[in-house]
Amino acid sequence: MGSAGRRAPTSSIHLAIASDALVSADAAVTAERLRCLRDARQAIDAEIRAEVRGMRADGQTWAVIGDALDVSRSAAQQRFGA
Repeated sequence: MGSAGRRAPTSSIHLAIASDALVSADAAVTAERLRCLRDARQAIDAEIRAEVRGMRADGQTWAVIGDALDVSRSAAQQRFGA
């Protein structure tokens, strides 16, 4: 069999380098996913604030808003009130 059919032996150094590259790639993907989740949370929080402002402008009580958010009236008012 000629050299075209042979594979180079895999050394522990090659495996370590490949493993490090995979870990780095995984970490980059995980960090990007975390950034995306953070951005999504910020967008959702902005939507919730806008909805609460609209509900208050329409005369909804803090009790109704708190109930919708599964928090107490006072917690809703503390978080979103002026």
